Amino acid sequence: MQTSQREEVTIDDALQKSIGEFGAGQRFIWFLAGLVMIPAAMQNFSMVFTGMDPVRQGWWACNSDADESCSSVRSQAQPDICSLPNSSWHWTSRRYSIVSDWDLICGDAWKLQVVNTAFFVGALGGTVIFSWLAEEFGRRRTLGMACAMTALFGLCSALAPSYWWYLALRCMAGAGVAGITSTAFLVAVESVGPAWRGVAVLGSGYGSTAGACLLPLMAYLLPGWRALTLVTSALVALVLCTVVPSVPESPRWLLMTGRKGDATAGLAAIASRNKTHLPEAPLADAAASVAARRSLLDIMGNARLRRRIILVLYTTCFVNMAYYGVTLLIGSMSGDLHLNQLLGFLVEAPAIAATTLSIGRLGRRSTAAFLLLQGGTACMLCAVTHGWLQLVFVTACKLGITGALVLGPLYAEELFPGNVRSAASRVCSLAGRLGAIGAPGFVLLGSATGATFVPYITFGSLILLAGFGTPALPETLDAPSPESVQDMGAPLRQYKLSSLRHIFRTRSCLPGSLHKTFMRTTDSDPDETA
Repeated sequence: MQTSQREEVTIDDALQKSIGEFGAGQRFIWFLAGLVMIPAAMQNFSMVFTGMDPVRQGWWACNSDADESCSSVRSQAQPDICSLPNSSWHWTSRRYSIVSDWDLICGDAWKLQVVNTAFFVGALGGTVIFSWLAEEFGRRRTLGMACAMTALFGLCSALAPSYWWYLALRCMAGAGVAGITSTAFLVAVESVGPAWRGVAVLGSGYGSTAGACLLPLMAYLLPGWRALTLVTSALVALVLCTVVPSVPESPRWLLMTGRKGDATAGLAAIASRNKTHLPEAPLADAAASVAARRSLLDIMGNARLRRRIILVLYTTCFVNMAYYGVTLLIGSMSGDLHLNQLLGFLVEAPAIAATTLSIGRLGRRSTAAFLLLQGGTACMLCAVTHGWLQLVFVTACKLGITGALVLGPLYAEELFPGNVRSAASRVCSLAGRLGAIGAPGFVLLGSATGATFVPYITFGSLILLAGFGTPALPETLDAPSPESVQDMGAPLRQYKLSSLRHIFRTRSCLPGSLHKTFMRTTDSDPDETA
């Protein structure tokens, strides 16, 4: 007598066959994650307004109109305030910026970028810590802890009594912001099916863009740096109390930790919103797949994967460096800082949309190469232009770099087999944080030496080099994804960088079926794709 066993299904199978891959349930979770990212982005970019240059803004005046030396400097397009004795002038709006509040000028001007560096150092540590917490305690609780940390240290930094207190508190706030962005990203994409996961990954950037676009308006209405920091931190606390409690726990994490019943209940809640149903078969145990995971050492031990990880780490590091560096450099451009920053942030939305559409038609490799080459070229042109023309090239630079920034996690995930994908994603995230740490240093180098073109040349050349190196990576659109390093036994094909014409070859895509462009359906080896 034969006994029949019920077939078990994975979460991806359940989403594809019964529940739906990006229905109302997944869109609700994706939207909640985006809401959490809005105040986090405000905290992330608040440095461009809290550290505004008070001399450039004209927030100073001579103590006496009869002081011809001071009046002469005051009338200059770029006043050299350091040539004047401190007794001849005063701040008219001391509380508007940390620069004027703590006199971070002349010999102490370096302290401004050190604060920004400390924030990114904190973000690096936060990425490590909160990534571990998300695996141990779940996405929802980790997101709540990250929000609480950001709100607490953000509020404390608004009340900082001195520069060094402010630096330490901003470092801690940076750790919290990194925890929010990394965990909210997992929340946004883990419940989405394979066919729509690419859209969800790229679209997760809209939340940060929305927060960044709201920041210039808020900074205009709240000119004091303490008030701006206080309000942005309070918004994080508001999200912690109102949005985070509504975020459901990830069914994938629940299944990985052996809580199959809770994972099934989570999928049932998604199916209810989608107006669909659970599959008849039960969920398969994920313990085997978790045990099969490998580390970075396994990637470095494979020649093909080693080449990929080096190129991806280089690109991720310097794309992040250029992105934050250019954002900081906008503060030194002519014109109104609030409008310049708003334009720089607004262009990110069409950059994400254009990248989402392009990767299905041109492929990941071609899109990444084009974005890097376009962004790097525009950044180089910023070094030789001024005024409105420089603003045009800065906007074009942000367009390309933002597209490459949001495409990076998706492309990096598809480049590696399933059992090392998690390790590759973590190390790529750390590379991005390392790149951000270096951005304030190059900005400081340009301002300290007076060679303002140096940061643009540096960022542009590094991005261009990444663009020229991208053709060495395989195309992953319509290519099968191996499940283990052992599945990649074929020799690595040598790719000549001179064959740049191949990177712009159009991939097939059915109009009106965008979600299908994110599915792999062929049996070709991605490294054999020219």
